Amino acid sequence: MKKMILISLIILSGLFSCKKIKYEVDPDVIGVPISSYWISDKDITTQYNQVFQKDIFSISEGNFLIFKYVWSKDNSRYLDDEQAISLVFKINNDIQQFDYTNTEISETSCYYQANGAFYFNQYVVKTGNIKGSKQSDGNWKIFASVSVTPGNSGQEPIKLEFNRLFQK
Repeated sequence: MKKMILISLIILSGLFSCKKIKYEVDPDVIGVPISSYWISDKDITTQYNQVFQKDIFSISEGNFLIFKYVWSKDNSRYLDDEQAISLVFKINNDIQQFDYTNTEISETSCYYQANGAFYFNQYVVKTGNIKGSKQSDGNWKIFASVSVTPGNSGQEPIKLEFNRLFQK
């Protein structure tokens, strides 16, 4: 019995001694860009998945440059809520700059991917703007401001915007 009381006191003192972290923007959501990179000689392919009854996008061998932006997000209100968000698109190997707006985005096979511990969603990007230019050092400066509508009707569009350097 004494051991149980001692263990309880140790746990309680540990809980009360924890500092509350302050967040400047949103007290519950923490997000950080993980990476932004490009790879050559690849393509984006789509295959219909019978189990989930939706198209699944993947990166395969091909003749395009693929750009991938990855963002990690965590909501402190929930356990196991870590979320990785990706924006993936392709361009022709031989261009040095590009600017795709709204319907032109479909030429890039652009998709938004969100996955966490218990879900995996991919959505086609149909609206917004993606533009970029190749820098003298071989890296790419990319600006994107896009939105996607989740599969469930009535949900708010998801917006993603960034201005980053993509390295090989």
